[in-house]
Amino acid sequence: MDKIIEKKTGWRAAFTKKALPWWLGALLLAFVIYLIARPNNKTLRVDKDTVTIYNAVKG
Repeated sequence: MDKIIEKKTGWRAAFTKKALPWWLGALLLAFVIYLIARPNNKTLRVDKDTVTIYNAVKG
């Protein structure tokens, strides 16, 4: 006696073992896009009127 196996659709089809490599690939692609598109600001810009600068004095 054979059983009819129903094909999964919708959300059930998205979370199967067969779809796992696709999800991992999508996450990896999103991470690479994040690394490329993120702001790369490594300098802090301040207004020169708010900073006080003095010479270093020993003692």
